Amino acid sequence: MRIFRLTILLIVLLAVDVISQTTRVAFDDGTEDWQRKVERLAVRPGITVDSLTVYLTDNGFLDNHVRFSKSDSAGIMQVSFGPRYNLGCIIIEGEQSDSLMVNNVFSAENVNGTIDSIIAQFRNDGHYFTSAVPLGFEKNKNDIELTLQLAKGPVVRISQVELTGLEKTDVGFMRRYIPIRTGDTLKEIAVGGSAEMLEGLDFVTLTGSPEIIPDAGYETARVRYEFIEMKQFYFEGAGGYIPDDDGYYIWYIDLRGRNLFGQGEKAGILADSREKYKSIFRVYYGQPLFLFGPGDFLATVRTRDYRDQFYEFGVSAGYELSLRGGYSLGADLGWKNVEPSSGLLRAFRVYEVGVGVKAGTLREYRGAPLTLVLDWNIKYSGRRYKQAEDTTALQRAVYNDTRTKFRAQAAGTIYGPLAGYLAAKASDIESGEKPLPVSELFLFGGTGTLRGYRNDQFSAFRLILMTAEMRLFFSRNDYLYPFADGAYFENYISDVKGEYKRDDDFRRGYGFGVKLSSGARQLRVEFSWGDDSKFSEPRLGVSLTGQF
Repeated sequence: MRIFRLTILLIVLLAVDVISQTTRVAFDDGTEDWQRKVERLAVRPGITVDSLTVYLTDNGFLDNHVRFSKSDSAGIMQVSFGPRYNLGCIIIEGEQSDSLMVNNVFSAENVNGTIDSIIAQFRNDGHYFTSAVPLGFEKNKNDIELTLQLAKGPVVRISQVELTGLEKTDVGFMRRYIPIRTGDTLKEIAVGGSAEMLEGLDFVTLTGSPEIIPDAGYETARVRYEFIEMKQFYFEGAGGYIPDDDGYYIWYIDLRGRNLFGQGEKAGILADSREKYKSIFRVYYGQPLFLFGPGDFLATVRTRDYRDQFYEFGVSAGYELSLRGGYSLGADLGWKNVEPSSGLLRAFRVYEVGVGVKAGTLREYRGAPLTLVLDWNIKYSGRRYKQAEDTTALQRAVYNDTRTKFRAQAAGTIYGPLAGYLAAKASDIESGEKPLPVSELFLFGGTGTLRGYRNDQFSAFRLILMTAEMRLFFSRNDYLYPFADGAYFENYISDVKGEYKRDDDFRRGYGFGVKLSSGARQLRVEFSWGDDSKFSEPRLGVSLTGQF
């Protein structure tokens, strides 16, 4: 027991000694901004005189001098920055002589970036194995003149395009996504563009950048793409509890199959019971379609049974063309028949045609850079009413609508494991009919729109939705998050005289959740409250996703 106490005492004394041995930084020169940067860096564990010297050199302070001395209570790091040099000119020697004026800070990042940009020019001309080696530099006051030895090498042609890791997927089909062929000149822009296109596929994953394998003599090379096939079947299910006086559960399940026959085909069935006496059933089929380039065709059959309001049956077909740079263009056609529940209202049919454009790809993992996605579409529709059976009076039968939607999403790392997510969506309907039938309005509320409320609790002809989440990651894809949702909306309401007037409102929702994943499974749990919710009665939402 005595040995144990002495051991504990020794540990405490060592800890006190380590804590007391703090490091102070003193400066001979330098701006306040750089002094603050060095102070923050110097107190980090593992920072030495050599590592701090390298840091300053890499940031353009070539004449820096760092000294360390130790007193009884602290270590003192004395820093002299010296002048900060600029990269004024690059002289290129070798197979092609040239000079390049740069006029930028002489830092490791800027030097490497400039050299890479020089090499990229030759790689895009077919000299894929171009190299540029620094020979030395000269100082001219505060400017640096850097000399590079350039070796272009021969123009490289592709000897073979290899696709590995494909078992269920047809290799010949996958080659249609790759715009390079045997005998083509090997260019960096073509290889990079093909990888970008492949990253958008939902049935295979590219494990990394395409591998360039030179053949003997470096005049030809193989390009190798390595894939991992996604699980063929996928399901998503969710449930929730509504704590009303007669509390009840809501649920939905979405079963999907992808790459069904080895050429990217997909099909799915969705059954959704979002609210009492409200249900949605949808069946869809899609497949890649190369009309003007890589694209996707999707056909859908859907019913909506909102028992106290309407029953809807509809079909639609759409085509989305994928472009480089994360862009895509879309077009769709649709038809539906709506039967109101009330005998006082007329049934109608709707014919629709729409176009849209999307830009960007959202990345939502730990440490992901800031990414932005913009999505815009416009849809024109004609609504044709049936003549009421109990009247012979002439009734207007046709109304034309224009629906516009715009959505912006952004996600990115704030600091360390902390990340943020923001989204905004604006929707608007221009129509000659006021008010519109309920089935033609934007229905919102619940998961995906305005958490803290019942699903499809509100309706509007003009709507702005906003979402903010603060995500604290504890693994690459798992995180805790508080969230806040908001909705501004406009609709027409009837006054005491039976006349319809425009009315607007704003609703808020907030809560917190957790997202967990393990292999091919994912679980999301959310607790949410609305403006009028009791804190003791949150709305619970549970979503489970799996692949097999």
